[in-house]
Amino acid sequence: MSPLFARAAVATALALGVAGGALVLLAPAASAADLPATVVSTSTVGMDETFDVSGSGSGCIDTAGRPGNVDLRGPRFVLVTWVGEDGNWSTFVSMNPPGGGTYTIAVTCLLAGTSLSYPPITMTVVGPPPPPPQPPNWWEPGGSGRPPGQPTGPPAKPPAAPAAPPAAQPASPRTTAPTGSPAPDPTVTPPTTPPPAPTSGRSAVAPTPAAGCSDCERLTGEEPLTAGEELTLSYAGFQPGEQVTVVMRSTPVELGTFTADASGTVTANVTIPASAETGSHTLTLSGPVTRCCTSGCGLSGTTSQNRLPKAPV
Repeated sequence: MSPLFARAAVATALALGVAGGALVLLAPAASAADLPATVVSTSTVGMDETFDVSGSGSGCIDTAGRPGNVDLRGPRFVLVTWVGEDGNWSTFVSMNPPGGGTYTIAVTCLLAGTSLSYPPITMTVVGPPPPPPQPPNWWEPGGSGRPPGQPTGPPAKPPAAPAAPPAAQPASPRTTAPTGSPAPDPTVTPPTTPPPAPTSGRSAVAPTPAAGCSDCERLTGEEPLTAGEELTLSYAGFQPGEQVTVVMRSTPVELGTFTADASGTVTANVTIPASAETGSHTLTLSGPVTRCCTSGCGLSGTTSQNRLPKAPV
């Protein structure tokens, strides 16, 4: 063979390609006849039953020795597996077609820039027959009909325009009595003015227990007090320097007079009289300027229903 003829044969057997801006020679892909038939572990399976598929040979390896991938496609599944450097590959498949019957699995070798087909696999799936095909929907090719909710008859007439509202009638002029006071309108109720609240020379702010006064909380608590018990009461809201008197009632018994400090807080160390009777009582703290502060208390033997909430008097 002459050198010219040999070069022409090589040019015929190789194809030109471009890679990285330079011309390279690519070997032609193997034909389908070069790919051997796949090996299947069985030809009949049940629904969702697994079976093995494998292949061998160098048909799915390119001329540079790089193995490709194998693509398997059947009813309701697509599977891709790798090919080993020796050309062998193996995978398992589970079929779940619409129903029992005979189906074909397409097997393709995927190489860079090309693909080759293995002989197809025919599998028989044991199971109930597939349901009959459904007609295409209205939006699919070959479908007919209208979208849901659209009327099937001629288009409806547009609604009539609403009637114009009646023209407003002019208001009749009001008439007044010629003499005397105007007659009152029977439909109008004259507003009532609430009577003024009574006023006193004392402050309108009721004192409140000072923070951290545990004995103040005991006065309204569930546990009753006992006669002869000592209490330390602390209330804020009085005038600085105001003289505050503590009185225990029902029968009034004065427990002492105490002076409010610069912040208006009075601290009173008092003792429940030993002669106090079992039952419900009230402690009041009052000064000449500030309203008194009342707390309910109960002595041993009372229940919580005998307690009185704090309230100004």
